[in-house]
Amino acid sequence: MNNHILLTFTYGVSLRRWNELYLLSREILIYKKLIEKGFQVTLLTYGNSSDFDFLDELEGINIIPVYTLIKRPSNTLFRMIQSFFIPFMLKKRLRSITHIKTNQMNGAWVAIILKYVISRKLIVRCGYELLWNSWRESKGIFDKYIICLIYYLLEFFAFSCADKISLTNFGDKEFIQKRYPVNKKKISIIRNFLSMPKKRNINFNDKKFVYLGRIDKRKNLEMLIEYFSHSSLLLDIYGYGEKKYVNSLKKTSSENICFKGGVDNKHVIEILTSYSYFLMASFFENNPKALMEAMAAGVICIASNTFGVKELIRDGETGFLFNLDSESLDECIKKVIALSHEELIKVSQASQRFAKENFSIESVLTKEIELYN
Repeated sequence: MNNHILLTFTYGVSLRRWNELYLLSREILIYKKLIEKGFQVTLLTYGNSSDFDFLDELEGINIIPVYTLIKRPSNTLFRMIQSFFIPFMLKKRLRSITHIKTNQMNGAWVAIILKYVISRKLIVRCGYELLWNSWRESKGIFDKYIICLIYYLLEFFAFSCADKISLTNFGDKEFIQKRYPVNKKKISIIRNFLSMPKKRNINFNDKKFVYLGRIDKRKNLEMLIEYFSHSSLLLDIYGYGEKKYVNSLKKTSSENICFKGGVDNKHVIEILTSYSYFLMASFFENNPKALMEAMAAGVICIASNTFGVKELIRDGETGFLFNLDSESLDECIKKVIALSHEELIKVSQASQRFAKENFSIESVLTKEIELYN
């Protein structure tokens, strides 16, 4: 039997939603590469017939939009209950499947049930560690304890039932091993992949900085805006976020800070390569794709010395780290822009080498195939 992977989408997410969030072209690339290697791939989405609009872009990837087969309940609770019956409804359609893979933890129950309904191998991908991130981001008592208890139980069952667990960083691996009875041999670290740009040398005379990524409170953009509002340096901000929050940030910005809006993933490298310096001041990260893309582009990366970031940047070698206070940020930026062109080129080239060794589509594809085999 040829390898046939069923990717179960994050609960409630469709191909159309991926496209709206500028994720579609990036997320399907690894599966296009697997098809080139002789695999079959089917996507189980929570979309309707509009998901078929993207078939040309999928280039041979099959799709099963759930709500072309069943009616989508308008009630949130009914919709959730209905999702537990999806594996039984699809049993006959999925006989050729050899591997079931979750895209994220949210919605993993569909894949878990399906594993036993059709007796196939289950790979639990955890690009976003649901319990830890929810605990750190929750504010009220209900979210902190009730919601996190639900997430703990979901992860407990998912990791227990999984034949393999795919994580994007070593921090998540350490967290999971401490809290769940998981055999470490089950766990593979497979970072998110990037399309590597050509090696390039940058003219670092341009002192223009860029932030690219989601715009939310975890990203700590207030710190960057405060700093650049009292500086002669220029900062461009690319990304999408809640409209109210984005507008509140704009109100506190000065003229040397420009909000550029959201950007499709296929244009990210092109945008980054037009800047000398990339900035990230996040309180914490998991596997920050924008930072990885900036490293691949050879942009000088200046980022907060926090979880998920310090795994990628070797301070002074592949980028520069600062602590989460304005004094440390100021010292770091002044140190970086005072470096000679030769010193900056050395960091840029080291950053690109690290990215190629760890994030290239070729290295990730090899690890993915090993996982299925």
